Amino acid sequence: MKKLILLIIIVASANASERMYGIYSSLEVNPESGDIGGMEVLILHNGRPGTCSDSALVQVAEGWVQMPALVDCCHCSNERVEFSVPKLGTFKGAIVNGVLEGEFIDSGWEHSLPKGNSFWQ
Repeated sequence: MKKLILLIIIVASANASERMYGIYSSLEVNPESGDIGGMEVLILHNGRPGTCSDSALVQVAEGWVQMPALVDCCHCSNERVEFSVPKLGTFKGAIVNGVLEGEFIDSGWEHSLPKGNSFWQ
């Protein structure tokens, strides 16, 4: 029985490491102009129970950095990441091989954000 419990804990830990939580960023400095461009998303567990237990901290830069928005990421999983950002609209995507791929539906603005460190680190 103890071995079975240990096995369940190990499997649960392995699955947790494959979860979507983390930083996804394409923010970079343009070497010619010095402007910052791209997007950074931090997906995290917000501690609320139920279907809306995840949030996304989203920051966009188009020549200059905009104020980040903390938004709900309800029903998020590796297969489905969806959130709405004021002024940008609804983002729909998925995490494929450690990269958040998706677009803002209203504008068609596509993003490919590799998982890794924050631009600000």
